[in-house]
Amino acid sequence: MFKKQDLNVGDWIVFWILMIIPIVNVVIFIITLFSADTNRTLKNMLWGEVILFAVSITLFLTVLSPFIIVLWEEIQGYLPY
Repeated sequence: MFKKQDLNVGDWIVFWILMIIPIVNVVIFIITLFSADTNRTLKNMLWGEVILFAVSITLFLTVLSPFIIVLWEEIQGYLPY
C-alpha cells in the first residue's frame, strides 16, 4: 500500500485516516512496520512510535507507580469496610 519512493499528501492522509479506525489501525501498523517493501520514511516513523511507546510505559511504571500505590493506600483508608 505505502510502497512508493516518495509518499504524497494523499498517501499520508489515507494513512492517518486508517490510524483513526480502531482495530484497523493495529493491523495496518503491524503490516506496514514489518513489510519488507514499505516506504523507508514511514517505517522509520513507525519504529520511532514504538520506541516512544516503550519509553513512555517504562517511565510510567518506574516514576508514577509509587504515587499510584500511595494514592491507593489513601483511598483504602477512606473506604467503609
